[in-house]
Amino acid sequence: METDWQIVPGERGRLYESARWIPSLGVFQWVDILAGSIHRWSVEHQEAGVESRSLGLEYVTVALPLDSFRSVVASQSSLYQYDWSTGILDELGRWHFSPDIRFNDGAISPDGIVHIGTMSMKGKKDAGKLYRFSGGELVPVLDGIGISNGLCWISETRAYYVDSVHPRIDTLTTVDGHVIRERWVDLDDGAEPDGLVVARDGTVYVANWGRGEVSQISAECVRKSLPTPVKFPTSIAFSGDERWMLVTSAAHGNALGEHDGHVLFTRCQEADDGVS
Repeated sequence: METDWQIVPGERGRLYESARWIPSLGVFQWVDILAGSIHRWSVEHQEAGVESRSLGLEYVTVALPLDSFRSVVASQSSLYQYDWSTGILDELGRWHFSPDIRFNDGAISPDGIVHIGTMSMKGKKDAGKLYRFSGGELVPVLDGIGISNGLCWISETRAYYVDSVHPRIDTLTTVDGHVIRERWVDLDDGAEPDGLVVARDGTVYVANWGRGEVSQISAECVRKSLPTPVKFPTSIAFSGDERWMLVTSAAHGNALGEHDGHVLFTRCQEADDGVS
């Protein structure tokens, strides 16, 4: 894939994350974790600008779309349903984690179940978990996690998964209700993978925090680097037809580059040529 990065017009964020595509509206959605906000933007109607909402929460770590308007939103230790059309935020559940633990990234499985992970804000490498949220209950499916991050299903029972404290991508396979975690591909030493997405042809794209790149990894584990004009890319989403890729980033540290903390997008050249 060739990239010609452009900047989504809008304000610099603190920690943009959780890029998602909402097919019924043709818009991208993402959050600013530290600002407690949620954002939407249409690449086909760029002139309309980014629409942003502050949810009044300490954190908004992820927003998982349920339909055109409703998303499951996570804060430090609570889950909510936010309705974009009405602005109503309904609490779904609240739990008691250790003070340094908070929710982080998540995804919705093909059977419609919310999966969401936690992380230690003090950097503990095994204090987090991956949970399944169903029927109002939060049920752990994996423990010993450092920073539960990118999660994307590729079948009814199999998903790619990132624990950012490890420079690799794993697979999660559900067998008889149990989740089996296995190493899929190793990344460079010291890499800190973040959000990921899987294209229709099975290619995995993962944001590499601090490396200024998106890693493109084929189903055969052939790797290619896609450099970005931001040092800390955080999450990735494709439009439904895969003509567009959107990448969020963080304004992290003191030496900020011109584009750090902004959202990037690019037209995918393969889609122009008729290749998915």
